[in-house]
Amino acid sequence: MNLGDWVVKFADGYKVPSEIALAVASVESNMQMGKSEFRPGHVWLWNWLENRPFRRLLPEEINSIVQPEDFHPHIFDGGASEWVFQRTAWGPFQIVGSSLRQAGYGGRFIAHCTDPELAARWGVRQLSFLRDKYLAKHGWPGVVIAFRAGRPRKTRDGEYIYKEYLEKLVKAGAGRFL
Repeated sequence: MNLGDWVVKFADGYKVPSEIALAVASVESNMQMGKSEFRPGHVWLWNWLENRPFRRLLPEEINSIVQPEDFHPHIFDGGASEWVFQRTAWGPFQIVGSSLRQAGYGGRFIAHCTDPELAARWGVRQLSFLRDKYLAKHGWPGVVIAFRAGRPRKTRDGEYIYKEYLEKLVKAGAGRFL
């Protein structure tokens, strides 16, 4: 099966509209498997040993590729890789490594760029997690904004930040939900 087939299969299983899941993967990566993007300004990391968020990063740590001494590495690649990889967006859904770790993913991040079944499963799973958390209060627009921004946030005018993201998702086929 190709990536689109896997996305539809997992969307059905996780009760996420396939139009939304396909639109997110399309907007995030143009449905490309090999995409990864280091996001050095990403300040939210996961302490996998204690199953909780890592402490707030200090200003000098935010853009550093050198891990602080209290950041404990994941079992695979050692600390330096984990430190960078948790701040990297992976695969067609461009899920940041820290979000994958929080969700319980214990594998190698690069698999999200090479295995369409794995990428689709975890991408749709993340959408279902955010659906459970935000749908009742914010609807699907809030869910997909949370996918992009960590949580549904609005401007002082009451519009969602990343409004252009919603517009791209509409153009990619998720219009009836947004």
